[in-house]
Amino acid sequence: MKKKVIAITITLLVATAGALTLVQCDHSNMARVTIHIQNELHATNNDSIIDKLLKLISSNAYATFPPPWTEEHSGADGYLTLFVSGSDIQTVEIDIPPTSTTFTTEVPAGAQRSFILKFYNDSQGSFTWGGGKTITLSPGETDITITMIPMTEITSHDGLIGSPIQIYWRQFYESLSYSNDYSTIISGFNIYRANPSDGPNGPYTKIGFANGYNAENYSDNSINATSEPYYYKVSVVTLSGKEGLLSDFYPAAGS
Repeated sequence: MKKKVIAITITLLVATAGALTLVQCDHSNMARVTIHIQNELHATNNDSIIDKLLKLISSNAYATFPPPWTEEHSGADGYLTLFVSGSDIQTVEIDIPPTSTTFTTEVPAGAQRSFILKFYNDSQGSFTWGGGKTITLSPGETDITITMIPMTEITSHDGLIGSPIQIYWRQFYESLSYSNDYSTIISGFNIYRANPSDGPNGPYTKIGFANGYNAENYSDNSINATSEPYYYKVSVVTLSGKEGLLSDFYPAAGS
């Protein structure tokens, strides 16, 4: 009798182990995603005849140019990070070599999968380029293109209690590469605000636009500063009409 019990137990253990192995190896709900990293600088401003011909045969014609966030072009030493998120999965963070023009990864399929790619500039201590795309991801092979656009960050603010708030962000005066600079990319900046009762997670409402690549501040005349902070975010708008990623939130209270 004991031998029979032992045999049954072993059989159940083997079956359970086999089932676990099958679950671990079940990739039926996984998607293999190849990300093409597009550089807004060359995607919009270096469209020579050769580039246009290349684009007919490749979605990655800009790959012939080193990206401007790399050390060779902007003196930046940093890294690219891909953030993949969704309501039903934990956010996945993947570091990518900063000179990459394509990258392939495997993530769970599902609705509203968000792919955010950011370059962290060590010398500036912040994210300085970024892009993203949100799609419904089906199992199997998928290609997406993410356009990298300059990012900024709010650095300070002015405002007495009862007076308008003025916010300031990181400037874009420095040159990029060759004869190109930020004036060939940036049209201006969108400004967003969340009320004190909303908290830093918002929701955020667009409240204005600061024109010009060299704009560096915005006066929010629609409200007056209080002892409780209003929360602000800023995004770059390109000459081609694309909007970059929002900056981290900045709390601005009156003094």
